[in-house]
Amino acid sequence: MQAFGRAPELQAGKIQEVAARSAVLGKVVEMMLTKDPRRRISSAELANELQPGSGGRTTSFSDPLLESLSGVSMHEIKAVHKLRGELDDVDLSEIPDHIGGGLALLRIVRYGPTSILSIEYVQTMLAAREKLGSDAIYSQIMEERLSMSTLPGTAEAHAATWQTNDWVSTDAEGDLLIFLRWGASIPSRVLAEFPLEQYARWNVYRVEAYAMLLDQLSRRARKVVRHRILLDANGFSFASRKLSPYFKEYRTTSNTVLRGGWANLYILNVNTIA
Repeated sequence: MQAFGRAPELQAGKIQEVAARSAVLGKVVEMMLTKDPRRRISSAELANELQPGSGGRTTSFSDPLLESLSGVSMHEIKAVHKLRGELDDVDLSEIPDHIGGGLALLRIVRYGPTSILSIEYVQTMLAAREKLGSDAIYSQIMEERLSMSTLPGTAEAHAATWQTNDWVSTDAEGDLLIFLRWGASIPSRVLAEFPLEQYARWNVYRVEAYAMLLDQLSRRARKVVRHRILLDANGFSFASRKLSPYFKEYRTTSNTVLRGGWANLYILNVNTIA
């Protein structure tokens, strides 16, 4: 290991050089050098990974995309492979990559407590997508080249005082920043001009677009990108409780269709709540 030096820059360069020759070996070296003891590979695990035919990495576990991402362990790649095999009643090749591809499945196994619950989640997600017509929405987004700001329902929501910016920027970690100015909403106008049924339909478009965007940003950043929500509470009052079904709808749809996409929620201007 002395050949890799102690300087982080030198180690990063060596890892990149090794990975260029072998993605599998590059991942092994990265796990050997990591400062995080939870991700550092042990000598026994190293021998198991590099010994052919003894349960270590074989060509059946090869996943060039996941192997190219930083912060992804071999254990996680194997878990994704296992999940694919256990979904024997699902043809993943017919599902869009941002839902059934390696990155999407990685989020599920990474943030799912057990493999059984991961399988149940995928089955629940696919059933929900069929009920909501998510595949048709995905096709519409692609065919009409819709953006977060031009999704059907966005203009109507903003006109009814439901203020959002679903892609403000990305932070220093590369995660997507979403700004929700819910405190500025006028409950009476939202209820009258943008009913819950209409909001729910708009939300399906938004979550589909979130999933597509996170998939593309992750591929570009070579890491698992998630989204962070900035919720401005300035203007919240007792009357805002009338909008609680809208808040619940947002959370439910996001958790059902986009598992592991939500990193953090930051509530701003809490002291201004009346």
